[in-house]
Formats: sequence, structure tokens, C-alpha cells
Amino acid sequence: ADAGIDVTGNITATGSGDFASLQINGTNPQITFNDTDNESDFAIKNSNGNFQIVDIDNSNRVGFQMGSDGNTLLGGNVTINGSINLGTHLDMGDNDIIKLGTGDDLQIYHSGSGSFIQDNGTGNLNIATDAFRVVNAGVTESMITADENGAVSLYFDNSKKFETNTSGCQVTGHLVADRVAVGDGEFLQCGNDDDLQILHNSGQNIIQNTVANTNIKIQGVNSEGGTPVIQLNPRRDQVGLSVKANQGVEAY
Repeated sequence: ADAGIDVTGNITATGSGDFASLQINGTNPQITFNDTDNESDFAIKNSNGNFQIVDIDNSNRVGFQMGSDGNTLLGGNVTINGSINLGTHLDMGDNDIIKLGTGDDLQIYHSGSGSFIQDNGTGNLNIATDAFRVVNAGVTESMITADENGAVSLYFDNSKKFETNTSGCQVTGHLVADRVAVGDGEFLQCGNDDDLQILHNSGQNIIQNTVANTNIKIQGVNSEGGTPVIQLNPRRDQVGLSVKANQGVEAY
């Protein structure tokens, strides 16, 4: 009849049928699906206002739930053939991991005390970009910048301290090192025009001035008291020239 059928109790159906709509009323109504062993396997149900698909054979494990609060729950692993388009956030808890690669080679997660991008697989961890930036958590200060065909810069408290350039690198501020090594014929240069140069070349150690009419001055402490001495030693264990404050010059 056009008015349909109202049934109180259970309906057991075999075969197939066509329905324009099917309405089931009850406290927690459900549709149960049985296979040929005549045992209940899966059910579609309304559980306290939550729409669920449950696995009856596995202690009513919830495989899918659309909650009355608007949240959706998937239980177990999900295999997706195709793309996922998110209209909002992907919200995951501590130690929940995004795993990429056949062997879970790349993992992204937050442990509760730190955030990790972890590469456990073959090959390099590559970040491909023409403008790379590392900034603070508030996105208000630069920490590292790198530009394609340009400079790599390091910052301290948002102030640039180290920068690469076409001729090498530039340091702003003091440079503290255990050792500075330069090869034969290479210079340590001082002054805007490289006025003073220190080098080793062709078996000679050279301190040279490159600007005419400019002195090379070796200067002791700028204070009174004591007897400061400037010595020129041809060998480490032999003094060649000794200049003493207020006492003259001694040649050996």
C-alpha cells in the first residue's frame, strides 16, 4: 500500500528489496547483517544518539561513528585509495604519528615534550624550496634564512651574525675560534682596503703594509707601571731585539 507497513518487533528478510525510505524506531535501534553461518557479523545502529557501524564478532568494536556532537570516529586502520581533502585541521594527540613511506620511513609527531620530524629510511631528508626560513614560535624573529642563488644567514636574537656571500662569508661581531688556518699565499687581512696583511708564502712569513706612507706599529700596554718588553726573536729560544719601556733598545 502507498502508506507503507508499520511493524512492531523484528523483521527477518532474505533476498533483496527496494525501499524509498526505511524508518526504525526504538531506544537504540539497529540493523544487523548476518552471513551464511547465520551469526551476527555487523550492525548499523543508533547508540545514544550516535550513528555507528559496529563489528559484532569483535566485541561490538566500533568501526565508524558519527557523533551527535558533530565529530566522526574511525576505529582501526583505514586504507584510502585516492586523496583526502580536509576542510579544517588534522588534530592528533601526543605520540600520534604521521607515517610516510612503505617502511614508515618519515615520521612527524609531538611527544608531549618536543616536536619531531624523524627520517628513519634510505636517503636524505630533503627540504626543497627557493626561500627557506626558520623563525621563532611567535613568527616574529628570524633564526636561519637561506635563499636560492643567494645567502645563508644565521641570527642571534633576530640580529644577523653570519652571512655567506659570493666571496666567502661575513661575520658581524666577534669571532672566537680555537684556531684560524689559512693556506700558503692566503691572507689574514685588516682594514677597509686590506691595508695590513699577514701571510705565509714561498717559505717566508710576512707582515706587510699595502698602503704607502702608513706605519706598522707594534704597541705595548696603554698603562703605567712595570717594565713591559717587546721582543723580536729569530728563534724561539734566542732574543734578537728587545725594546724595554723607558730603558732603551737592546740588540743581540
